[in-house]
Order: sequence, then C-alpha cells, then structure tokens
Amino acid sequence: MPRDHDRITRALEVAAIRHEKQYRKTPGTPVPYVTHVAAVGMMLADHGYPDDVVIAGILHDTVEDTGLTVGEIRAGFGDRVARIVDACTEQDKSLPWEERKRLYIEHLRDAPEEILAVSCCDKIHNLRSIARTAEQGHDPWASLKRGKAPQVERFEAMLAIFERSLPEDLLAAYRSALDAVRGL
Repeated sequence: MPRDHDRITRALEVAAIRHEKQYRKTPGTPVPYVTHVAAVGMMLADHGYPDDVVIAGILHDTVEDTGLTVGEIRAGFGDRVARIVDACTEQDKSLPWEERKRLYIEHLRDAPEEILAVSCCDKIHNLRSIARTAEQGHDPWASLKRGKAPQVERFEAMLAIFERSLPEDLLAAYRSALDAVRGL
C-alpha cells in the first residue's frame, strides 16, 4: 500500500516545530529531539505499520513534551492518530518517576498492537541511544533520571508486555537493543 507522504511530512513538520528547542539527553554534541520521533516513525514504517501508526509514532511525544493537545492532533490527523498518541502519553508528569513508569507499564498491559508498536519503537530508539552514548565514551546513565538497574528493569517489564502481541521481527529488534544495554 502506498504511503501518504504529504500527511507524514505534515506530521514531521508539526513535530519539528513543536520540538524545535528540545534536545536528546545525550552528552557531547546536542542532538535535536526531532531525530528521535523521526526515527520512531521510520521504524514503524519499516515494520509495515499503516500511516496512522507511523504518524502517531512521529507525534508520540508532542502532548507530553510540547503542550500540543490531543484535540489538536485529532483535528489535524484524525481520531486513530490522536487515540494512539494519547495512549502513549504519561498522563501525570507531577508524579514521581517510578510511579509514572509503573502506571505507564500497567496501562500498556491491555493496549492494542498499534499502541504497543509505537511504544516499542520508542523504547528501541531510546535503548539504541543509550548504547550509542556508551560507545562514544560517555556515561549513558549520567543524564537520565535513574541509573542502569531501574532502567533495565523497566525495559524488561515492557518486553514482557510486547511479547504478548508484537511481531517477532520487532521483538528481535527490541531484544537486541536491550541486550546491548544490559551489557554496558
């Protein structure tokens, strides 16, 4: 099925504008945050997910990190994209880190595949970024809110959820990225 490149490009433009002054939590050269959401979208496309899921991957952090509303996403990209983005958004950033992550994982337990796929690709890219930071000679845990053990534990809990319904090729990518981080 051909991709709707205009719609995907529009999502990339929204993400680039909304994340304009944001950077990844990596030491060394600042990496624009939009590279993360673009990578998530590309991964979803590479794994054959439909445009709405790809677009949700591109926009998955806009509500949580930029103030864009679910209603604005719905108006610009439709109900399905808005529903996926909303499901991938931590609902209460005022809670402590551990509680936010626990609630997010609990929320994913009954989520449909398209929501799990966006979350999985998000986490794959995060894991790869952690490994790349270490490969560049930096401490990958220094810029994160928690150290290695709680981070790996969280990624392992998510793997158990992803294994229930995601395709093996996506799970293989997740396991590979997680194994690289476990080995740090």
